[in-house]
Amino acid sequence: MASSTESFLRRLYSEAVSAVSPSSLLRGLVTASDKSVIVNGVSYSTEKVRLVGFGKAVLPIAAELERILTPERISRGVLSVPVGSKVRFGNLLADDTR
Repeated sequence: MASSTESFLRRLYSEAVSAVSPSSLLRGLVTASDKSVIVNGVSYSTEKVRLVGFGKAVLPIAAELERILTPERISRGVLSVPVGSKVRFGNLLADDTR
């Protein structure tokens, strides 16, 4: 049986990981309406967006943005991912092509 300290540490770890998940970080920060995208309260009049990102966290962040904005709204994107990454998210393809 796990001690109360171990249970606490497991719960703390789980909550910390959840707090920095892309969905948690972007929830409420990025929204979209028919003709605009709202980022941190600032509205940008646009029907299409382009995603540009890099780093090991870019794939889940791009996937969450795609979920929020919908694939139809994303016209293009460039994601620089670590070597060995090859994942498709809707219209996004992440590939470590050299």
